[in-house]
Amino acid sequence: MAQVISRISGNIGVIKFSNPPFNLLSKEMLEHFVQLLNDFYSNKAISAIVIKGEGNVFVAGVDIKLIRSMA
Repeated sequence: MAQVISRISGNIGVIKFSNPPFNLLSKEMLEHFVQLLNDFYSNKAISAIVIKGEGNVFVAGVDIKLIRSMA
């Protein structure tokens, strides 16, 4: 299941895209990502944000279904 996972480790916010094998982004993932960025930005205890992908791939792009729905 595609998801955006977050955690706080000390003063570092971590956001991980998890949609193996290529971590393609869906509309829901993008919306959740933006919300997490806003939440972390508002948290004065967080001084850095790490953004990463599950496995060996960061993000290969947007899910083609999302692009087709925008046309």
